[in-house]
Amino acid sequence: MEIWVSNTIELPNALSWNSKLSATQLFKYHFQNEVSRAAIELRGSCYFLGVQLYIKLGQALNIPPDILSSAAT
Repeated sequence: MEIWVSNTIELPNALSWNSKLSATQLFKYHFQNEVSRAAIELRGSCYFLGVQLYIKLGQALNIPPDILSSAAT
């Protein structure tokens, strides 16, 4: 199954605004963005509690370490 992506959806630089993406590719990209946003929100909420607690909460929420560490910077 393929869907047409309009220019209202933010896409990675490698994709043009009129690319045809499979539903799986679009879901994967959307999910990665949501996980990144959650990591950044988690950082904002837990910043005053220290890095160790932030990392433990990220692990408990199954946020991948590469996304978690990029949000910590």
